[in-house]
Amino acid sequence: MSDGATIEQILTVQNDGETTETYTVKFFKGTNEESDKIFEHSYTLDPKMYTVVRLNVNASELGIGNKELLYEIHASGGGIKAGGATIKVVPSDTRAAPIINSTFLDPLSFRTGLYPAQRPIVKQDVIDKVNAMDMAGIKTIIITYVEYITIGRGAFYPSSIPELLSQPSALDFDFVGTVMKQAELNGQKIILGIGRGNDPELTYNGCTDVNRLAKAMTLASKVIEELFTLYGANPCFYGWYITHETGNIDYAKPYYNYIADLCHSLTPDKPVVISPDGNASASQSIINASNCDIFIYQDAVGAGYVPFEYTWNPQNRINMLPGLFANYASWHSNPSKHIWANVEVFQMDGPTYANAYSAEWSRVLQQINIEKNYVSNICMYDFGGFMETSESTAQLGGPKAVKLYNDYQEYRATF
Repeated sequence: MSDGATIEQILTVQNDGETTETYTVKFFKGTNEESDKIFEHSYTLDPKMYTVVRLNVNASELGIGNKELLYEIHASGGGIKAGGATIKVVPSDTRAAPIINSTFLDPLSFRTGLYPAQRPIVKQDVIDKVNAMDMAGIKTIIITYVEYITIGRGAFYPSSIPELLSQPSALDFDFVGTVMKQAELNGQKIILGIGRGNDPELTYNGCTDVNRLAKAMTLASKVIEELFTLYGANPCFYGWYITHETGNIDYAKPYYNYIADLCHSLTPDKPVVISPDGNASASQSIINASNCDIFIYQDAVGAGYVPFEYTWNPQNRINMLPGLFANYASWHSNPSKHIWANVEVFQMDGPTYANAYSAEWSRVLQQINIEKNYVSNICMYDFGGFMETSESTAQLGGPKAVKLYNDYQEYRATF
């Protein structure tokens, strides 16, 4: 994390007892000594009630290096709950450090035949990819979707939901469980994408249709509740991703806010994420009225997107990025509404939106060097098909994916 970024620490304080209780929350930097205390506040909660505590602290206050941000929750009736996180802070003259901290991960990247490979893709290749991300310093993984029934691909986890069971999975193993198990071993964090159901265009043209909304909300609720039951207790489970994209964030608000409220009711201290498309429109008031927490704006470079046209020349889009991301950043005055960049690391040559392959690192670095000025975190799309280690026997993504990974690792070593 850049020393110019703001860190938000979120805690849920819950009274599971039968009587009213007062809880004192303390945050510390470095040690639990009183001299390192940076926050203290008390909360009185009735039985079975909870509150969410948010702390915003400048990374520069922690100092450069691997730094501890710790907390204690003291109950008036006795007992202390303690924990914290180690945060790597690097010196940077921009809002985000110019390194990739997070990535999207598409399950279908591991469907044999979608991308070049030396052999059929197996479960071990998923484990190897998670480890490759870890070796590249990528500690947050967003599973883009846990189902893809809109194209007949079923669920990518052991679901019992009839709508998902009506179609076979494109993979013959539990993709979500496999990723989460390895991520837990590595100390990585997982954000679960809930999928688009069978109405992928809902947030473009269906949010004023009460019947479409109700149908989509019902299925999404089933998926979210099932994921919470299966994975909610896993220590690497970090948050939720609403897979439906949109250009008009205000138009999509009825769906986004409903889903965000459901997720927050189950996991009050876990963020809800969206990734607006290359035509994103909003304002400060629209962002503040959203119940989502992290907004990962797509840079739309891969196909050279300009408004309503793919030019197949990435530089056309790169030339637009300073103005676009300055505008996005102007909407995010609220420190609890986080702005990230979704850096496309692929390229397409047209004439249709297909046949993507890994871009050259020099082009990706152009994107990062612009977007780092306006966002707090650099996220890439997507690791599965577009980055690969030399050691992999699958070589998923082909030589271009190996080159991109190696070139990035060489660049990252300078940090």
